[in-house]
Amino acid sequence: MNIMMGNVTISVCAADRQSLNVDAIVQEQDTHLILGTEPAIRDTHESYPSLVKKMGRQKPLLPGQVIIKNTTPLRITAILYDIEQSPVCTEELIADVLKSLLDKFNEYRLKSVAMPLLGSTHGKVKISGFIKLLQDTLTISNPVYPEKILLIIPPDEIEDISDIIENITNQSKQV
Repeated sequence: MNIMMGNVTISVCAADRQSLNVDAIVQEQDTHLILGTEPAIRDTHESYPSLVKKMGRQKPLLPGQVIIKNTTPLRITAILYDIEQSPVCTEELIADVLKSLLDKFNEYRLKSVAMPLLGSTHGKVKISGFIKLLQDTLTISNPVYPEKILLIIPPDEIEDISDIIENITNQSKQV
């Protein structure tokens, strides 16, 4: 399924992030970089006391911050959750993050980007709320880049999310 939102083609897929053929992959994270859908335990040679000391000095990132990791494809981390706040994520923050992401997509001239449904993994943001925010941001910004956004979703939700996207875009056309 392909739908146009502004100048951007939106597609939905249930894919392994490693097998995507895109210029960049967006991931969502919290201010302390502890949340994730793919837990990874890394082996370390540091002593326990030195790790605890290092953790004590670490400053949390700011909600809304976007971090670029120069890999192929580019890894973009959106700081979306603040586990010390309630709620941990808001639609206002997602809107700000989407604007920041679009700025980065333009800056790096990224033609194709894969991203999850921001705010729906660990937050309580409704999928329809995210899709509407994405549509509004793309329509207002009218970006040159990206040309295509691939929304990564759980395989069992493809049909439901496709219906939500179609309903929102059809409602916008009627207004």
